[in-house]
Amino acid sequence: KDVIEFYRTRFQIEFCFRDAKGFTGLMQSQARDVAKLSFNFNASLTSVNLAKGWQGKEVFLFRWHHVKR
Repeated sequence: KDVIEFYRTRFQIEFCFRDAKGFTGLMQSQARDVAKLSFNFNASLTSVNLAKGWQGKEVFLFRWHHVKR
């Protein structure tokens, strides 16, 4: 049972990083200073967590082709 919980937590963390990389610009920072990179990581991961918490049961799909016409 502990192994299952470990993997469930691990995959939740991996999905959080995947979403941060894909949707919040985690990999777009050009900073090299440790403090600035730390701020960027925290801002990206926080925005993913806030978006997931705010979403609730309502499904909101955002795609760039909806904006770019």
